[in-house]
Amino acid sequence: MIMQNDDLVKACRILDLSPENLNLKSLKEKYWKLLKIYRYESMAAIPLINDFAQEEINSFLSQLEEAYRFLLAYCQGSRQNDHQADSRQLTNPLKELRQLKGIDLKELSEKSGISQLQLQKLEAEQYDQLPPLVYLKLFLKKIAPILGVSSEKLITYYEKSHQLWIEKNKKSPAEKTT
Repeated sequence: MIMQNDDLVKACRILDLSPENLNLKSLKEKYWKLLKIYRYESMAAIPLINDFAQEEINSFLSQLEEAYRFLLAYCQGSRQNDHQADSRQLTNPLKELRQLKGIDLKELSEKSGISQLQLQKLEAEQYDQLPPLVYLKLFLKKIAPILGVSSEKLITYYEKSHQLWIEKNKKSPAEKTT
């Protein structure tokens, strides 16, 4: 049986899920269903826009995204104190957020001033083909407002991901001499 804590119950309530029957498939299905309903370009959202301020809808969408990320990490077995999923277990947040917002690489490139090729490499986490981390942080600061997320969260993810990449690709002294 799943141990229920306040955060788990709250996140499940936002997505109208039961903590006892929580699984990855139902989580994703419910998330996408709610997202389609509440996104501003949805026909289903037109009556809501008349009844609620756009700020309220945006607030709910933010809560929805936060609850989804928490439950996704929970379903994948990673419950960290800050409720952020470990970069080894989650898909790339940049690509996920971009697709969620319905923005293609060309549009993101035009809005951010970062080449499509660099964005592709960043999404693929090909750190050996990207500029140093200090420049990646500048890229992420440009990208975050376009995607409507905190630049700090994106930067934190990429710092961890970059560190994991370094550790994975670090050669032992014996390998360096050969």
